[in-house]
Amino acid sequence: MENGKHLRGLPLILGALFVVLSACSVPGLSQETIPAGATTSAPCAPVTPDFIGSRTLDFEQADGSTRIAQVHIPAQLDPKEPVPVVLAFHGYGGRSAQVVEMMKLDELAKESGVVVVAPQGQISEFDKAGWGLMPEHFASDALFVDQVLTEVNDLVCVDRHRVFAMGYSNGSVFAQKYACRKESSIVAVASVAGTVIAKECPGGPIPLIYFHGTEDEVVPFGGAETKIGWLDGVEESLLAWARLNGCDGGEQTDSFESEVVRQQWDNCPEGAEVWSYVTIDGGHRWPGGLHEEWNPAHGTVETTLDATTRSWRFFERAAQASEQAERPSR
Repeated sequence: MENGKHLRGLPLILGALFVVLSACSVPGLSQETIPAGATTSAPCAPVTPDFIGSRTLDFEQADGSTRIAQVHIPAQLDPKEPVPVVLAFHGYGGRSAQVVEMMKLDELAKESGVVVVAPQGQISEFDKAGWGLMPEHFASDALFVDQVLTEVNDLVCVDRHRVFAMGYSNGSVFAQKYACRKESSIVAVASVAGTVIAKECPGGPIPLIYFHGTEDEVVPFGGAETKIGWLDGVEESLLAWARLNGCDGGEQTDSFESEVVRQQWDNCPEGAEVWSYVTIDGGHRWPGGLHEEWNPAHGTVETTLDATTRSWRFFERAAQASEQAERPSR
């Protein structure tokens, strides 16, 4: 593939300011995504969950079939306080347990008190388990995820300002589509290696943090026909998302560590940020994640960038903006 070679001049292609930062400036860049303080909502009536730790829950569907989701409730949960929820969507042919391990979400749950929810896709228009993107299949999968969230809301006191979605590959595309629905409860999305140009976003502006490798041969950086249909290029998709979010400025671009290029769109409304991280020579992988090596065609893993940690910091920023928007002006 020639994408990586062409994109060594990525900042010029994007028409944005390119500033090379030394390794010592990486911590400063990381701090930009850390909110000033933790987001909190009003205390809940005490809720004692039915279980602590991981459990696979069954969900009966209207057609009589049963679907499953893995739910992890951390031990340090405070039953009187609202808790954040992260939905994790696996890729084409993936499994719910696999994506939790790949994204290191068990660590996030332990460190940040996050309830992790990983629904399992089903065989629909694919020959393997995946997430439906065509209208009929998407509607069915979206209803299933709604069902899972309803059950989680019965198990714990969910902080409605902190319901987030993470998706990988096919799950990345689904997460974006799911968040864009008018009835969506998703506050922000983190996506890896799965683009989509949203023609509209009835649910309103959705903050997005996105990761993609220039040497991704499964979902090529410049766009291509894939196993889940045509996917547009990364630049085109992100620009479309920024416009939907109401960002009317250009992109600011910088790089750090082993050729990771970071973008942030200017003049976005409060709570509608769009960020991206492009890994030069990166493959179809979750940066900093744990990957099974059964498919070496997915390329290399970027180890200097932790997509889960950066996504969580981004989520906390979005949560603060969501909560602030509801506070009455004084």
